[in-house]
Amino acid sequence: MAHRTSRVVGVLFSVIAATLVATATPALAHNSLKSSDPKADSVLDVAPAAVTLTFTEELTPGQATLTVTGPDGASASGDAAVAGVTVSVPFKPSVPGAYKVAYRVTGHDGDAISNSLTFTLSAAAVPTTTTVAPPTTTAASTSTATAVRPESDVIDSDTQWWPAAAGALALVAIGVLLVVRRKRAA
Repeated sequence: MAHRTSRVVGVLFSVIAATLVATATPALAHNSLKSSDPKADSVLDVAPAAVTLTFTEELTPGQATLTVTGPDGASASGDAAVAGVTVSVPFKPSVPGAYKVAYRVTGHDGDAISNSLTFTLSAAAVPTTTTVAPPTTTAASTSTATAVRPESDVIDSDTQWWPAAAGALALVAIGVLLVVRRKRAA
């Protein structure tokens, strides 16, 4: 009798585990930053022509912002271009120092994520000129920079319920098995 109960418990746990794996995989598949060019926290001696971010899922065109702000507070980027899983902006450095790359993108599932990273340009990366052009800031780049929130502020309420439901289901199954086992033993 005990052998049969342990077999039932094993089968039940296998079914629960398979159900959790099958239902949890899509729920956990959120878009995230896969790579950046230039890499986060890198120090460059040559300025790149563009800043490109690559994500794990297709991006929704028209719902991606990418801004690059120099150490002087001036925008060093243009309009964002989305192509599949990448978003990029042309890069126009003005001074050496740390540049902040802020992004907010929406994946094909409709979930938006945002965060930022930095990279540093050495003095050799920015050619010196005798005339200094004043930094240009457009209303569009200012509004995009203020719209970026840290990724920790973005809450995905659609996937917060399944761990609790799976745990509750497992506890109920264990309770039912214990009751059945005690009734058979008596």
